[in-house]
Amino acid sequence: MKSAAGTRDGKEVIEYLLNRQGLHVRITEEALKSAAGNPNGKEIVEFLLDRRGPEVQITEDILKSAAGNLICGEGILELLTTNLNGKRARSLSPGRRRQPCGVYQ
Repeated sequence: MKSAAGTRDGKEVIEYLLNRQGLHVRITEEALKSAAGNPNGKEIVEFLLDRRGPEVQITEDILKSAAGNLICGEGILELLTTNLNGKRARSLSPGRRRQPCGVYQ
């Protein structure tokens, strides 16, 4: 899971694992840290939260990993804090133009 979360095509691999193994697959802190730090990780984090939101434990280290993601960390932090708060989080840096995740400039 951790290895898949750190790759460009991680969502597809994780989706396959969850569809095949269901609840037998644990979403670990290491997997979430890997996804949060992945330049293409927003889609992966969103998928994991949609599938397993209530059981996902969001730790300080996961938030730090997302904060260090210069490509789409802001979007990932928004997803994570929304999950923590149970409501829509406001933008973390208003006024800044957002770049799509996974788009390198």
